[in-house]
Amino acid sequence: MYLSTGDVARKFGVTSATIRNWTDRGILKCERLWDGNRRYCEEDVEPILDAWNTYNEIFMKQERRNNND
Repeated sequence: MYLSTGDVARKFGVTSATIRNWTDRGILKCERLWDGNRRYCEEDVEPILDAWNTYNEIFMKQERRNNND
């Protein structure tokens, strides 16, 4: 299944501009349509999304610990 830039942005909880930036930097890969729009293969997005979610969980736990000190 292919996702639009907006679909991917919603999954990550970031803006479409961030997804375009990540793509330009090589973090995400996409296919370009004839009209220049980007399409992302869900199979390529999911592992990066999993890593993103893991990072956010670790970060939030650390933040909670820091706030409780």
